[in-house]
Amino acid sequence: MRYFVFVRDDVVVQTLHSSRAPGDGPGLPVGCVETDEATCLQVSSVPGYRYEDGRFVAPVVPRAAVVDLRSFFRLFTRDEVLAIASRRATDPDIEFFWTLLTLGQTVDLGHADTASGLDMLVSKQLITTERRAAVLANESPVVR
Repeated sequence: MRYFVFVRDDVVVQTLHSSRAPGDGPGLPVGCVETDEATCLQVSSVPGYRYEDGRFVAPVVPRAAVVDLRSFFRLFTRDEVLAIASRRATDPDIEFFWTLLTLGQTVDLGHADTASGLDMLVSKQLITTERRAAVLANESPVVR
């Protein structure tokens, strides 16, 4: 058995296993790559594989846009959480945002309310604009 992957604009579009090569003439058709069984199965199981420089490249899978509450809080550094917590009692905007967050079990990082709440934390200098972007991208903080 032989295994083939068809590529269009560097993206895998189809796989084929056959006892003979596809096409009518000698050689493989344009956009057809012969490969082994494991690779053929792998690129057919996940959409978005690319064929670049003679090798198959797995798609980049975006991180979840909806996270549980604990995961959301872990997107902040310890110092950020402590600073926000200390200001909650005296700042109604922070208290309102934090209350809205804790009413649910998940946080939608793509929701406008989440972004505006983080904008408010930036305006109050509790997080930086870079950290806001990292939280919305679901990136854990780098602790040095």
